[in-house]
Amino acid sequence: MNNGINQKLKITGIGFDWRDIGRDDYGESKKKLDRDGLNTDTNDFLMVYLGGGNRREKAGEQPKFIAWHIYFFTRLRIVYDLFLIVFLPLVLIKEKYKPDVFYATEFPFLLSQIIPAKILKSKIYFRVLNLPRELALTKGKKGKLFYLYYKIIEKITVPFVDKFIAINETTKKYLLDLGVKEEKIVMDIPDTIMADAAFIEKVNKYFIREKYNIKDKKIILSVGSLIKEKGYKELLMAFAGLNRNDMMLVVCGEGKEKSDLLRLSGELGISDKVIFAGHVRREEIWNYFFSADVFALFTKSESLGMVFWEAMHAGLPVIGAAVGGVEETIGGDGERGFYWTGDLKDFEEKINLCLNNEETKEAMIRRAKEYVEKKLLIKTDINKIYNQS
Repeated sequence: MNNGINQKLKITGIGFDWRDIGRDDYGESKKKLDRDGLNTDTNDFLMVYLGGGNRREKAGEQPKFIAWHIYFFTRLRIVYDLFLIVFLPLVLIKEKYKPDVFYATEFPFLLSQIIPAKILKSKIYFRVLNLPRELALTKGKKGKLFYLYYKIIEKITVPFVDKFIAINETTKKYLLDLGVKEEKIVMDIPDTIMADAAFIEKVNKYFIREKYNIKDKKIILSVGSLIKEKGYKELLMAFAGLNRNDMMLVVCGEGKEKSDLLRLSGELGISDKVIFAGHVRREEIWNYFFSADVFALFTKSESLGMVFWEAMHAGLPVIGAAVGGVEETIGGDGERGFYWTGDLKDFEEKINLCLNNEETKEAMIRRAKEYVEKKLLIKTDINKIYNQS
C-alpha cells in the first residue's frame, strides 16, 4: 500500500439528490463531498444519486467524476434500497470500475456495497450523519415500522464496515451502543462554515429587513426542512404565544409540511408575522444568519445540528430542543444556548433574555463561538483514514 497522503483513491458512493443539484453544475455535489473529507481534487469518483431523473453524466477527467442518477417517481426508500442491491454491481461492471473504498452515509445503502466490496477486496467506510432509529420514532404511526427496519439493517450491515466516521460524541455513542469497537471509529467534524468563508465575508447584515421591508422588528430565524421532525408546528405555536408585537419569524426551507404550516399560521393569527422564505442557497443563507436576532429550531431528532453551529458562528443566541447533537452543542441550559422545554412562559422569558439582556446574551454567544471554533479543528479525510488502516 502506498502510504503517501496524496495517494489517489477510487471511491464509489451513494447519496440522495432530490433537488437535482448536479444537473447543471456538479460544483455543489463536489462541495458536499469535500465537506465530508472525500477530496474531490485528488480522488476519482463513481457516484449513484437517488432522485433528479435518470441519466449518466461525467463531470471531469482528472480526477474523474462519474454520476448516475436514478428516480422511480416515488420517495419510498425501501424501493431504492432493494433496487441498489442489483443496480450498483451492474454500474460497476458497466464502468469497469474497481473502487478502493465504498462510501455510505445511510445504513440501508450498505446492503448494496457488501458483496461488491468482498469480491473486489475494497474497504467500506460509513459516515454517521443521523440517528436513524431515533429519527424513525418522530415519524408518527409509521415510526415503529421504520425503527424496526433500521434496527434490522444495522444488525446486518455493521459487521461489514471497515471504518466508521462519527461527526460528534452523539454519533460516536450511537455506534458504540450498536456494538462497534472504539478502534473502528474515527472522528471528523463536517465544516460548512469555513467552506463558505467567501460568502460570509460579503454578508449584508440588513438583508432580511431590506428584502422583506421589515422596520423596527426583532427577527427570529429558523432554518430547516419543513418536515414533521423539525418541530415547526411547535415553533409556530410558541411564536404565536409571545406577548410581543415587535417580532417577525423567518423560516428558511422547503418540505411536505409547508401547506399545513401556512394554514396553521393563519389559524393562529400570525400570517402577517411569519415569512416562509423557501429554499435558500448557501451563498445567501449567511445573509439570513447575520441579519437575524435569535435562532430557534425545535427539531425532535438531530445528530449534530450544523445549523445551530452556523447560527452561533454568526453571533446569534440559539434556542433548541434538548435532543441528540443539539444537547451536546448547547450544553447546560444557558451555557451556549437555551432549551425549548415546551413551556410557553419559559420560551418568552428566554426570548426576552436573548433580546434585552446584553450581558447574558454576549457571554453565551462568546462561549458558543469558542465551542464551534474548537470543534472545527477535529478534522481528517478519507485518504488519511485509508493510509492509516
